[in-house]
Amino acid sequence: MKRIRTIPWRFQRECLFSKDPDELILQAKMSSPDTMRFKPRNVAVAAVLILMFAIEAYCVTYYKYNTGGFLNTSVLFICVGLLTATVPFLMVPTPASDNGSTSSKYAAAAGSLILLASGVALLVYCFTTAARVFPLHPLDYRIADMIPQIKVCDERLLNGEKVYAPIPKIWTGMKPTYLPMMWLPWIPFNVFSNDLRWTSVALLNLALLLLATTVPRRSVIVAVLETGLIVTIGVLTRFMFQGDPFFIAYVEEPVVISYYLLLGFALIRNKPWQKGVAISCCVLSRYVLLFWIPAYLMFVYVFESKKNAWIIFCTVAAATLFVFVLPFFIWQPEYYLDVITYYHDVAKLRLSWDANNYSTQLGLAKLFTLDKMDWLIRLEAAAVVMTPFAALGFFVSQKKRLVQNKEFFGLCSLKLTMVLFYAFVEIPFDYLFFVPAFFTVPICIQAMRRC
Repeated sequence: MKRIRTIPWRFQRECLFSKDPDELILQAKMSSPDTMRFKPRNVAVAAVLILMFAIEAYCVTYYKYNTGGFLNTSVLFICVGLLTATVPFLMVPTPASDNGSTSSKYAAAAGSLILLASGVALLVYCFTTAARVFPLHPLDYRIADMIPQIKVCDERLLNGEKVYAPIPKIWTGMKPTYLPMMWLPWIPFNVFSNDLRWTSVALLNLALLLLATTVPRRSVIVAVLETGLIVTIGVLTRFMFQGDPFFIAYVEEPVVISYYLLLGFALIRNKPWQKGVAISCCVLSRYVLLFWIPAYLMFVYVFESKKNAWIIFCTVAAATLFVFVLPFFIWQPEYYLDVITYYHDVAKLRLSWDANNYSTQLGLAKLFTLDKMDWLIRLEAAAVVMTPFAALGFFVSQKKRLVQNKEFFGLCSLKLTMVLFYAFVEIPFDYLFFVPAFFTVPICIQAMRRC
């Protein structure tokens, strides 16, 4: 048999013994060097995604200085988020073997050098800046009660006390409102460090560095896209640590950001047990993706692998059982039902005496008066429940056109759910919106892998 240069020999050999050689020849041609080149449309889509990430970064950071455009900024943030969840499906297909391949050793070296330098700079900057910020901003529940609440939960668990009970020294009896994975990761630094806030710094850096391992390093164009993504991450990080030190000093949200970045990492790697662990961390800290889970499991079961769907399900079920249900939920189930009502009551109370704060934050809560607050709560619940299944239904109805980009479904359907949830969040603290903004990072990386 004459050897065809553009088709790897391993495929030629398989074609000799295959009952359906045409399919193997097509696969071989798709894997040949002639097809391993840039797709202009994919490069354009990746560039647009990075641009939209930069717009999101502006909306959650320096929009604060645009005091007259809060509603416009909120609408812009929502629209850009919706586009981010849909634009990836415009990409053209590339062979699986092409994702992450290297077309130039010089480009690979340049990409690796950029990632290495950026990773080192990020670590040094975050830890040195946090070391200066923490002593200047000691924990005080009167400024922010989130981390003090977490600290009490950790200490109660270590002392064998009941975790979910009113805390007398915080607002004369505040109820802990956080699920276990919101406060459990803080225990090591709570025990072995003089400041448990190092947990936020460590987890955020770990998640970003793990995501960096999925970035393709293959050409100059990808290196340019990579640089744009890194610069935007740097802008967000600088704002969190210096632009508004309140974020890193008093807010627990970097841990939530880390969980969702880890989920993005798992979705890119497409390893079922990693997905299960990451999903467990997310759902046992915040309930945003509670109804996204069954929708995504159905997608994996139908379009990917029944085995993988069961692995993800069993991992999440086991984590929920041993981290939440057995240690806490079964002993006081009514407490967690009351917490939901308690949260709604707090939201109404805040709107009654702090309406100005609502008008200067992202989200659409600013459009609702106190007597319309119940409608805001209903819209928030509808966003969480209906969006994942609507996305799944649309994908199924258009599967002939969308299945070629099915690796984006998990990332984009979750992004869509997050955008709509945070659009109607009841208490729109500005730091909450960093979570959907950061979740654009894995979508950008997945798009870069398709260039």
